[in-house]
Amino acid sequence: MPKDKPSISTKLNQYVLQYTDLKTDGKILFCKICNKSVTADKIFTVKQHLQSTKHIQLKANRVTKKQTQQLIGESSALSIDDQFGEDLCSTFIAADIPLYKIRHDKIKSFLEKYTDHRVPSESNLRSIHVTNLYKASIEKVKHCIQNKYLWISIDETTDAVGRYIANVIIGILHSVERISKQKFLLNTASLDAVNHSSIARLFDDSIKILGENFDRDLILLFITDAAPYMIKAAHAIQIFYPKVTHLTCLVHGLHRVCEKIRCHYPKVDRLISNIKKVFLKAPSRMHIFKTLQPELKMPPRPIITRWATWINAVNYYANNFENISLVFDTLNSEEAASIQIVKDLLQDNTIKMDIIFISSNYGHLVDSITQLESYGKRLSEQIKIVTNAVNLIEQVHAKEAVAVKEKLVNVIKKNTGFSILQNISSMLTGLPVINEVNEKYTIDETLAFKFAPITSVDVERTFSMYKNVLRSNRQSFLFENLKEIFVIYCNNNFNHD
Repeated sequence: MPKDKPSISTKLNQYVLQYTDLKTDGKILFCKICNKSVTADKIFTVKQHLQSTKHIQLKANRVTKKQTQQLIGESSALSIDDQFGEDLCSTFIAADIPLYKIRHDKIKSFLEKYTDHRVPSESNLRSIHVTNLYKASIEKVKHCIQNKYLWISIDETTDAVGRYIANVIIGILHSVERISKQKFLLNTASLDAVNHSSIARLFDDSIKILGENFDRDLILLFITDAAPYMIKAAHAIQIFYPKVTHLTCLVHGLHRVCEKIRCHYPKVDRLISNIKKVFLKAPSRMHIFKTLQPELKMPPRPIITRWATWINAVNYYANNFENISLVFDTLNSEEAASIQIVKDLLQDNTIKMDIIFISSNYGHLVDSITQLESYGKRLSEQIKIVTNAVNLIEQVHAKEAVAVKEKLVNVIKKNTGFSILQNISSMLTGLPVINEVNEKYTIDETLAFKFAPITSVDVERTFSMYKNVLRSNRQSFLFENLKEIFVIYCNNNFNHD
């Protein structure tokens, strides 16, 4: 009978026993002298490496160094080299430098010249150090959040290669501002489908990363957008995490009110859209604009999915309507259909009146959203910002404002978590509790809400960081590798101050 073929692990371990310059993790054969992986398909390729001029020279240098530095043993020198590789990998990832840049001759020669270390190969960085750094990052998260109350935020997007990507942010709830500012990317996952079951499963899988003995009652707040599947997922999560209060992001809520305003004024929306088209990729028209209005910024280019950018554009036109009209008087209508459309709209008196009304009564939403986007405010300050915005909208008595008020009431009324946080804020600041008191929190848990966030801004920002990592020339990543690098990258850049 033919002999059984030895496994790769067995084969590599035999090489290590035979040659002391080698080591293995069971998958990769690694040269301790050259600090790089070695092809181990055949015995002759291993011997070829060990007999190479570079290997022999490096081994001789190492022996010389050991003799001249007797206080440093061989094992210590190896650990220093390994630490150098790990620190180098960590630095590249934190600075968002692709690991393949290590191949560049200038980078290699510079590092070897000034650090007196052999620069590890790209494959070595990926196969060994990235995984080690990822594990270290997760261990650091576990250490920082140990025995502390927590908030969690989840959101999803579609990435450049069409995957459904969901990120999970975890942060500390604490009455001390410095501690409460700590937040971490706990997990990132590629979802097969985006629905309530996949989000609930992701929530639970992410908590399992924190260990089997993690106390689920430490999670007090879950923040998402107001998508129906998120709300349904939160209801399922609260069955197994009874201390969790689900809050839908208040910035998302105010933005939905902004969208209602935009839909209610189609002429103004058409004006803004066409002015954007006129100057988009048109340097000659931009030059005319800057020549005629040198002190005026170019018209904003609102993106409807970005919070309050449309209202911000309305504020711009309210302050510069006449100047914009003067610029369009000099533009040739035959150059583009959008120019003629804008000229016609600028002659419509109702548009001017609508812009004045929107800016006067709803322009404050831009400042409210901007203030809520900043991190580290007290819960009472954040709720005051939302309450002031709500009060200002409710004071608008024009007939056109009825639909906007209904939308606002609907957004706030459906957000049951907001009323709970209003109660907590009132207790923390000594104000009368307006709503029914929720008694599921102890005194310590209530105090932990002092700096609790009421928006999902942090998880939204991770998607911008994700796009940086997954640039057009880096889309061949296996997702597991991408996940590890992304978690390291985010957690190196969070809490950096």
